[in-house]
Order: sequence, then structure tokens, then C-alpha cells
Amino acid sequence: MKVQKGSLIVIFLSIFIFIQCDHFPLVEDLGNYEFIIFRNNCDDTLVLYVNYQYPDTLMAQNGDVGIGIPHQDSKIEAYASRKYIFKNHQIIQLFIYKLDDVTEFYKNHHPNDPLGGNHLELKRYELTKDWLEEHNWTITYP
Repeated sequence: MKVQKGSLIVIFLSIFIFIQCDHFPLVEDLGNYEFIIFRNNCDDTLVLYVNYQYPDTLMAQNGDVGIGIPHQDSKIEAYASRKYIFKNHQIIQLFIYKLDDVTEFYKNHHPNDPLGGNHLELKRYELTKDWLEEHNWTITYP
């Protein structure tokens, strides 16, 4: 059977593109990725919100959330990989709240009301990739 040169090129290019897309997907799978380790050295259970809308200091509804168990390390998972996040955001924010304060806030407010701007946060971190790498992707509170 005689195969035309153009057909062979199309077949090889198709295989090459398939292999490349398999190893380097064009669109990243948006699953849960380990992002930050949060070390809670206080006696309170904390709620951790990651906000990607810097410099906006209000908590966006679409941020990632974690829980800081007293005197333990907790993992905050993100919507995408660290590489993807810092390719799109130079600075991210981490807001720290007491679980009791968040619970009380939402007893009196609509679930879509922004939590930020009410002076309930215990701390707000502005984080860069370089800073997180220097600290082994770990934030210690307080």
C-alpha cells in the first residue's frame, strides 16, 4: 500500500500534538491542589479565606477556604496549582477569622454578604510566591 507524504506528515503531527497535550495540557485541570500549610498556634478554631482579587481588601465569594484547628497544621487547598495561581496573580491575600465570629456574622447576614470590611478579621496577609517559597509554603499564626 502506498502512503502519500502529506498523509504521513498529518499522522505524525497528530501523534506529536496528542503526546504534547497529554504531558502539557492546554487547559489546567481545575481540581483541589495543596496550596499553603497553615500552622495555628492559638486556642481558637480559625476560618481561612484566600482572596485572589488583590488589592481589593474585601473577601470575594469565589476564594478558597480552609480551617485552622487549634495547635495543629492544616492544609489549605486551592482551585489550581501554585504555578497557575502565581502566573495569574502576583499577590494573593489570606484572611484569618475566628470561627465563632464568622458563624455569628452569618446568623445576622445573607450568605452572599461580604465578610470583609467588618473588622472581624484577626489578620490579613499579603502573600507573594517568593515569600511563600522562602517560608516553605507555611504560614504560622500568630
